[in-house]
Amino acid sequence: MKGNIVVGNLGWQDYSIAEAKDVRRINLEFGPVSTALGVLGMTGLTAYFGFLEIGEPKKGETVVVSGAAGAVGTIVGQIAKIYGCRVVGIAGSDIKVKYLKDELGFDDAINYHASTDLTKALSDTCPNGVDIYYDNVGGTISDAVITLITTGLAFLCADKSLSTTRKRFQWGRASSRCCFLTVRSCRDSSSAIMPIASIRGYTNWRNG
Repeated sequence: MKGNIVVGNLGWQDYSIAEAKDVRRINLEFGPVSTALGVLGMTGLTAYFGFLEIGEPKKGETVVVSGAAGAVGTIVGQIAKIYGCRVVGIAGSDIKVKYLKDELGFDDAINYHASTDLTKALSDTCPNGVDIYYDNVGGTISDAVITLITTGLAFLCADKSLSTTRKRFQWGRASSRCCFLTVRSCRDSSSAIMPIASIRGYTNWRNG
């Protein structure tokens, strides 16, 4: 309809031609139009559907989020708090750590740049282990978190360190399920692989 504001996978350009099936009308009653590219867009949906449908959080569980100050991580942490979880964020500066704790309500946060032993820092912060790990970065950060995973769940999202390589994880305290939100290779003999991709969030987005 003329005058509607829509969102879709279009080019970064002034004008575009698209079929109605390839765009979605933005309901301005839900919030400012900018939220369609943030909390009500792909990043928000990646956090929402990935964490709730795959993570299935329970009150009292310990949730660790890497890349916690990013577009997805900030939303995952806030959803986890709403569900009564204890949330620990991993970020790259003291300013981000302060933001996570003071502004977003994370229970604790770690500046991985300032930590000489991330595994110990995580162990001290999560003495009972990690029930759900929402991974946005991969690499040595994830290696440290994975050693603390209990019988819970770890899944990957935007894991750039694995984007061009195949990596075998050695899981921590007990058998865990490994899910991934982007196309990755994550295999372990004690883990079931669930290829959900961010396509799940995208499909739900397309379906309204």
